[in-house]
Amino acid sequence: MSTFESRRDQRIADEVADDRTLMCAAHGCPNRWSVDAGNGRLCSAHAWADTRDWQAITHAQRNAQTDRAMAAQRPAPARPMVSKREAIQRLRSLDFGRSKGKSWAERLRDRELAGERLTDAQKRMWRSALRADLPSMPFERMPEPEDTARAPAHFARDEADEDLPYAFEEA
Repeated sequence: MSTFESRRDQRIADEVADDRTLMCAAHGCPNRWSVDAGNGRLCSAHAWADTRDWQAITHAQRNAQTDRAMAAQRPAPARPMVSKREAIQRLRSLDFGRSKGKSWAERLRDRELAGERLTDAQKRMWRSALRADLPSMPFERMPEPEDTARAPAHFARDEADEDLPYAFEEA
C-alpha cells in the first residue's frame, strides 16, 4: 500500500494554493496582499490606487501574470558554441592598450612627474609594475638624503624608496 493518495493529496494542495486570506482583497487580483492600510489587505498595486481604477489594475496584473507564465514556458535561447581555438583567437585579437596592461602604472607615474602627490601605496605599485621597464626610461640619480631639502617634493626619498635608487626626470 502506498502512502501517496493522489485524490486526497491533490485536494489538500488545492486548499493550500486557494487560501484567499493571503490574496489581495480586490476582486480577481492574482497577487498576495502586502499592504494593510486600514481599507483591507491589498497588493501594492491596488492599495495606492483609487477604487474606480481597481478593475483596470486587476486586468493589468492578470495580463502581467499571464505574460510571466508564458515567458517561463519558452526555452532559453541556445548559446552559440565556440571552440577553444576560436575563443583563444578572439582573446588574442583584443587590444588592451598601448602598454599591455600597465597603462594604469604609466598614468600614475605621469601624475607624480607632473607634481601631484601620490600615496606611498600608489608610488610603490606603479614603480613595482614598471620596474622591468626602468632601464628603457629616462632617469636621473635620486638626490642623496642631505640634498632632500633642495629636491622637489615628488622626488623626496621615503622608506618605500629604499630599494629604488633612481627617480624619473620630467620630459
